[in-house]
Amino acid sequence: MSKGIDNLDNYGLIFKEVLDLTDDGFVITSPDGTILEINNSYWDFLGINREYAIGRNIRDFIKNTNFSKEG
Repeated sequence: MSKGIDNLDNYGLIFKEVLDLTDDGFVITSPDGTILEINNSYWDFLGINREYAIGRNIRDFIKNTNFSKEG
């Protein structure tokens, strides 16, 4: 594995840890609203778990979101 990929993997782990340390809720989505990452505070607020949320669309949980269906 190249050093660049190792650094990217480490950055991802650090980023996730930082998001999980905050009391603020964060969710990272693709342009079409697919959930790519969600922190503990946000999934706790929504009453779901991370594994359930990843890969689903944000509109499944937040009906009044501004995401368009086209992306």
